[in-house]
This record gives sequence, structure tokens and C-alpha cells, in this order.
Amino acid sequence: MTRAAVFDIDGTLTNTFDVDIECYERAVREVLGVRVPADWHEWDEVTDSAILHRACRVRGHPAPDPATEAHIAGRLADLLEGALARSPERFGPVPGAREVFGVLRAAGWRVAMATGAWRPSAELKLDAAGIPRASVPLATSSDRSARREILGLALESVDGDPSRSVYFGDGVWDGRAAAAVGCAFIGVGGPAREPALSQTGARAVIRDFKDADALVRVLLELER
Repeated sequence: MTRAAVFDIDGTLTNTFDVDIECYERAVREVLGVRVPADWHEWDEVTDSAILHRACRVRGHPAPDPATEAHIAGRLADLLEGALARSPERFGPVPGAREVFGVLRAAGWRVAMATGAWRPSAELKLDAAGIPRASVPLATSSDRSARREILGLALESVDGDPSRSVYFGDGVWDGRAAAAVGCAFIGVGGPAREPALSQTGARAVIRDFKDADALVRVLLELER
């Protein structure tokens, strides 16, 4: 098994966290008439699928079947496409994200993506931000409901050894997933995010991927 670098998407590779939340909540409300509770970010499991099912339980609504969930995922992608047409500036890449896969491959790492988003919206956001995805395995909430399982699936796709791999993410839920599968966690975000990400077990917290040499040095430190 090999060393692998796995990346979350929203807030990690793409600056789409806010627009994604807005469109997600609207999609669930339009299709089911269910309002997603405001404290969803404090829940133990934070993926599109898991949030949907817990929101339904909290609101006393029947759990959606797979066809309904797929319909909501499609509606979310439609809403994001509309938002992209109106406000393309809300879909930019995190600095350096367009180049980071090539940088790490050159340094001997395999790369993959693992996101709590459903696949249709994940692919739309990556394409809008100009993140190359053609040859990068992508595991999503369309594949599994729990983030730790999504991360595990991404690692399997590149034959990644969890003990030699790292997960890049901007949320405390990313840190919990990394700990659950036994890989290192590197937080992505500005100084305001550093305390929460560090408490979740981040071995380092970086603002972005602009400094390729510094990024490789951080990864080398993890192997010592």
C-alpha cells in the first residue's frame, strides 16, 4: 500500500462553502418542505446524506427513500448551476488548489478526493473552480453516508495506507473522519479556524496551497 493525500472539496479545494449551504437548504425545503436546523454543523455526522436524514427525524418527517434523495441531489446541482451563472465569483478555487494534485504527484504521493457532498454538486463545483478531476478518484455522499466511510473509500481507490496518508479538510468533521480511519489530518483555513482544527487533531493548519515547497515539507514532517 502507498501514501496518499486525500482532499475535501468545499472550503478546502473550492471557496464554495457558503453557496453550497444556501443551495442545499433550499433544495431540501423545496422538495420535502423540511427546514434544515441551523445547528447542523454541530452534529456528529456532517454529509449531505446524513444531514438530510437527521433533519427529517428532527422535523418529524419520514426518511427519504433513495429515489427522493437522488432527486434532492439533482435539485441541489440545478440550484448551484443557477448560482454559478449569476455569481461565478462564489465558485473560485482556494489559492493553489488547481496545481496541488500535480505538486503532490511529483513528490510521490497518490491523490484522491473525499467529500460529504453528493456527486452531482461536487463535480459541478470542481469544474466551476477549474480543479482538474479527470484522473483523480472521487468519493462522495452519493457513495456512502458517513464521512469516515467516504474517506475510507477514497483511500481504497488509490490503494492508500491510512497510516501513511493524510486528509486535507476545513471542518472539524474532517478531523474526526481522519482519526476514525487512522490517517493524519491537515486543516485548511485562516487563523480563525486554527484553534478548532488543531483541537480536532490537525497536525498542521495551512491557509491554502500557494506555497508548494512548504506543503511538501509539511508532508515530509508527517513521515518522521
